[in-house]
Amino acid sequence: MSSLFIADKLKVSQPTCGEHLKVLSRVGLIRGTKIKQWVFYRRDEARIAEVKELLSGDW
Repeated sequence: MSSLFIADKLKVSQPTCGEHLKVLSRVGLIRGTKIKQWVFYRRDEARIAEVKELLSGDW
């Protein structure tokens, strides 16, 4: 999905969406693929499962 589509679905501005996508990408929860001027994002299911496991443990 492109950031414009994601921003529209979440009903937030494109810059706000872009900042959140940067954070999610930085921690490895999503992967971006650039095609021409567009970046398309998809979830990194393995990394999401890893983080869920870490968060489900005792604190």
